[in-house]
Amino acid sequence: MKKSHRKDVIIARIIFSAICLVLICIVSVVVVLVRMKNIEKEQAKKETQSQVANLPPNEPNPNLPPVTQTPGQQEESQTETPAEKLYERTAWTSTGVNLRSEPNETCKTLTVLMKGTRIEITGQAGSGEWLKVSYNGMEGYVNSDFVTDKDPYSGKSE
Repeated sequence: MKKSHRKDVIIARIIFSAICLVLICIVSVVVVLVRMKNIEKEQAKKETQSQVANLPPNEPNPNLPPVTQTPGQQEESQTETPAEKLYERTAWTSTGVNLRSEPNETCKTLTVLMKGTRIEITGQAGSGEWLKVSYNGMEGYVNSDFVTDKDPYSGKSE
């Protein structure tokens, strides 16, 4: 092999190595930036969760406009059948749940109801997956999987 050709090969390897190092540096910087952004998102999420967790159970979400009306308490008739008892009765949320404008997961969230929030069931939508409810004067829908008839504070059923 000629000396000039050997020099060309060495120079090509040096250039290739330099390009590889630059690419490794760029990838490393991108990975660090993505991780930092994820950490910021997690911290913001934890901060929001801690703010929501510190709310009393029946307090409305402070990030939404205040509600001025309080729903009246519904009394159950002694002659109701079990199917009739599903509606116009008091219930509580079994976990944090979205109060939605329509009975589906893609519609607007009116507010977030914390675990133990007292609600009034006023109807049912679809096959029973969604309940129409009243909360602090707002009418909306919650998923029935997140509603219970047991008062979390007294342990009694309504």
